[in-house]
Amino acid sequence: MKINTDKINNFIQELSNKERCFYKLGLGSFFGELIDPNFNPETDDLDTDDIEECLNDQQQMCLYPVALEFFLSNDYPDPETEDLWNAIDAFIKRCGNALTTDEKKYYQGMRSSYMSLYEVVDIDVGKSLTLRDMMQGNSAPIKVLENKATQHIAKWDVLGVRLVKMGKRYVLAGGLLLLEKDCIDDLIENIKRIDAAVMQRLGTQDDAAYTELMLKKLWVKLIAEYWLEFSMQPDQETQLFNRDGDNFKLCTMTFPLKAAASKVAAKLNSLEKLKIDDEDRHWIWVEEGHPHNDSFEEKEDSDNKKVFVDTKIQAWDGAAVYNLYADFKLKNKQLIVEVNSEQRATIVEFFLKENLGKMIAEPELDIQLPERISEIANKEPGSEARGVSEAEIAVVHAMMDQHYRQWIDSKLPVLDNKSPRAMVKTKEGRKTVISLLKELENLEDRNAKTTPEQKYDFGWLFEELGIKSSEL
Repeated sequence: MKINTDKINNFIQELSNKERCFYKLGLGSFFGELIDPNFNPETDDLDTDDIEECLNDQQQMCLYPVALEFFLSNDYPDPETEDLWNAIDAFIKRCGNALTTDEKKYYQGMRSSYMSLYEVVDIDVGKSLTLRDMMQGNSAPIKVLENKATQHIAKWDVLGVRLVKMGKRYVLAGGLLLLEKDCIDDLIENIKRIDAAVMQRLGTQDDAAYTELMLKKLWVKLIAEYWLEFSMQPDQETQLFNRDGDNFKLCTMTFPLKAAASKVAAKLNSLEKLKIDDEDRHWIWVEEGHPHNDSFEEKEDSDNKKVFVDTKIQAWDGAAVYNLYADFKLKNKQLIVEVNSEQRATIVEFFLKENLGKMIAEPELDIQLPERISEIANKEPGSEARGVSEAEIAVVHAMMDQHYRQWIDSKLPVLDNKSPRAMVKTKEGRKTVISLLKELENLEDRNAKTTPEQKYDFGWLFEELGIKSSEL
């Protein structure tokens, strides 16, 4: 649902001097404590220069709607009347005739709302999100009407956001913070610890429900603090390497044929290093048991994430798993070779020239860096580069099926050298595997935002490991 924010912004511009003090108190309390834990909003001043000095433009853009909702939803003691003043009450009273029915319901729902932590359980793009409240334990998932956020939020993301109840339906408030999953357990523990300490200090309250709601309205400060700490960390650049320790690059060499294709095919069939694939005029170069390459150590960089990737192929008899070194195809009077590094391209070129000699001409080399692959695949229709065909997607998904069927029974360092299938047999191990699968599915969902047709379905992995949806 779209809310016209001009009306609330105009209302804020027209606040009286006393009401503007409440506004400064609310935003000062929010931003001041984020910037300086010793900040006192009642005695210390905070202006826009202080905020701009400590927060970059992106951080300000994300945090201002959160701070505004904090101000709008909270109550402020009026020193003159000793009553509680609330901006939303004043806004509806003063501007109610200019508000639509939905706008009134939205702000009335905002009045009693608070930011909590929600895990994204499901997404219906353009329509809704299904969220699980992580502060409420085993609470039932909540379906929230939403359009814009579904375009960029991924399954299993954790959000700091307010759910605004409008009659029987829920919508998202405007302020939304995407949290780093590694900090969630610590954040939840801190919120609960602080709430328990405050309630113990206050003792029995005449209006315990109101006190509890006021405490929940303060959660946003700690959530924003954790979010800000993460957002201030420098981005880690992910570096991809193949198993040889070479920089991962998709290299395609195209050799024009100078002899008949049948003669080239016969020669390739005779080479011991190459295996004939199921497909006609298709060969693969595979290797087994490649030793560790010490060059990995030379590439260590504490500021970067390192990922080692390679394509694995199950042997025809199912007895062994091979690493794919190079892929060869004869097509349109050309020999097309694909490898995943420039170093391999050089080795394969030498190998072919040594064995095919004058049967092939000099190759053309095309190199795609990992960050360019998705850009090329996602070009607009009619652009120079084509998209990925359904057949190619099917091949990729089949390879991923094969990979994860082996992965289920592989001993993984991240699981203390145990396999996922073995880990799910214990309670704690099961939690660890579920968390790992969520990470995989989250990454896939995020990568598939621009190309949903290429999205890989991890559902069968949960089923294969006996993990029920109720456990998620």
